Amino acid sequence: MINSGMKILSDYVGKTLILHQPSIFKKYFQLFFESEVIGSIEIPKNFGSKALVKIFNTTWEIKRESIWKNRLGIYQYGYELPIAIYSRKNFGKGFLKLDKGIILWLYYSVWKGISEIRTESGKVLISAKNKSIWKSDREVKIIERNELLNAKPWILLLLLFVDLTRQRH
Repeated sequence: MINSGMKILSDYVGKTLILHQPSIFKKYFQLFFESEVIGSIEIPKNFGSKALVKIFNTTWEIKRESIWKNRLGIYQYGYELPIAIYSRKNFGKGFLKLDKGIILWLYYSVWKGISEIRTESGKVLISAKNKSIWKSDREVKIIERNELLNAKPWILLLLLFVDLTRQRH
């Protein structure tokens, strides 16, 4: 069961979170801190076209906007208009466009197995890395306290979802 307490992402600054896939046969991932499940990613059908992400008892949908475009819309569950758009810029880099003109950059290093969310000024907010070559587990660290991440905790799960789909292709 997902945590029902009133936690925020800043509560986990400097701590190691683990993204784990309980069953190799299901496209379902859980985000843990120690033994506490704080979030999940569920991919109901084709890998990469849609996902349900839950964190702190709130659900969002991530959907590919079109098979012709390399953009993902992030929707509050049950709503039709996206609250943010993720676009892949080039190999290893993409950006997330939020309301009020805020942009966050998502970086991926294929050789090091590291993914990061950075501000426009280049400050790293979240870092995720593969635990091993053979497992899909990832270690996630929230580097810096940030009000934007507290208000939009789904950003963390978007990074992990994009990383999972990128590695599967």
